[in-house]
Amino acid sequence: MAGPQSPPASRRKLRTLLVVVALFIGLPLLVTAINRAIQPQRHAESARCLERDAGGSMLNRCDYPIVAAYCHRGESQDRNEDPCEIQSLVPGQAFTDYPAISSTGAPYFAACKAPFIPKWAESLSNAAIQRPRCRQPDRAP
Repeated sequence: MAGPQSPPASRRKLRTLLVVVALFIGLPLLVTAINRAIQPQRHAESARCLERDAGGSMLNRCDYPIVAAYCHRGESQDRNEDPCEIQSLVPGQAFTDYPAISSTGAPYFAACKAPFIPKWAESLSNAAIQRPRCRQPDRAP
């Protein structure tokens, strides 16, 4: 009487390869989904939504609301101290409240998916560099 036979070696190798490929693809997707659920502000940066139209206005070109900031670079190294005007924009809406702030520094825009607010934070790879980020609306910069 013969017992159950194990699958041929080529089938075992194929199964092992499929499991490894599934882990390499699935694990990063799972980790990203968990991170989006735990820290949605880290995935809310939306500067790509701002686009200048023919008249020179900045419009929200995404299909979701954003919070945009129009700022002027200040004297401080900390970009969070730059004078800014913040405005919520629905899809297709133009940024209209340009502030009467000192225009000595270069102007720039930043944007986040609503309700998150644009801010600056240290780069993950170099603490001496600040990168645009988003924060929860109820937290201080």
